[in-house]
Amino acid sequence: MTHSALPFEHKDLNQQTILEEAAEWLTLIHSGEFTEIHQKQLQQWQAQSPAHQSTWNKAEAILKTLHTPPGSLTRQTLEHVDQHSRRRMIKTFAIMLLATPTVWLGVQLKPWQTWSADLNTAKGEQKTVELADGSQLILNTASSVKLNFSETQRHIKLIQGEILIKTAADPADSPRPFIVSAEQGQMLALGTEFAIRQFDEHVLLAVLEGAVEVTTLNRTKQIIHAGKQTTFTKQSIGSTQQTSSQTALWTKGMLLAKAMRLEDLVTELSRYHTGKIRCEPAIAEMKVSGAFPVTDIPACLTLLYKTLPLRVSYITRWWITLQPL
Repeated sequence: MTHSALPFEHKDLNQQTILEEAAEWLTLIHSGEFTEIHQKQLQQWQAQSPAHQSTWNKAEAILKTLHTPPGSLTRQTLEHVDQHSRRRMIKTFAIMLLATPTVWLGVQLKPWQTWSADLNTAKGEQKTVELADGSQLILNTASSVKLNFSETQRHIKLIQGEILIKTAADPADSPRPFIVSAEQGQMLALGTEFAIRQFDEHVLLAVLEGAVEVTTLNRTKQIIHAGKQTTFTKQSIGSTQQTSSQTALWTKGMLLAKAMRLEDLVTELSRYHTGKIRCEPAIAEMKVSGAFPVTDIPACLTLLYKTLPLRVSYITRWWITLQPL
């Protein structure tokens, strides 16, 4: 492995690279490790081009928004977040907020929805919870849900991330529907165990036991049975397929790769890393097979550089790049 400082002296950088580096600076600022030397390096980084300066102006605007959220409800929510958790959330969102123009538009909304959730996990964290009715809810990395259990229904709203649910039976004389909602629609559990992952434009549903009735926002319906999985959007439900052998492996802290593109593997591992892991295009198509412990990212990286012709470069412990030898 190689270790380097924070030079950021690349030339002819495209906008995506500049955005990624700005996100890393935000991460470093909130790490508690930002020094006067880093401040001088940041000023040098800003001075590299008008694009660098413009991007940093936007980053500071986002930073200001995160520190002064609109509305008393949001302020009350943040009062319950300790400083360590706040810094960890800001580091996580820094990468996301600088990633694409679309996400810039969501800066006012998504973080506050997440922080007001009833249950959430940080990047790299997993959590198992027993709900009021005896059902089991497992949250994967960077996931958030709201709960609404009443006399008439059991409702989970998936705000972001990935969850697995093992439903418990309600009393026979007063059964309540068990519903999970997402941006694209809702899922009615029919005595079941199932996993849900929220993507930007669709939801992935995998049913392990029983069945789940999917209803999209435009009222398209379909029942998905055990051993099957599908994706659905606000308008439609995709074809059903056999559930993947690794559908619920994340609940065991593992990711199974079978001839997976290195870039795809890195994307998955990045979900569990507070910061950014990327691979250079020259090695993106390498095929990787193996079992990776997602709760131990350093071990995953060690496995990669010991078995593949690549090296791991650290700018900081959050910003990691896989490079060809």
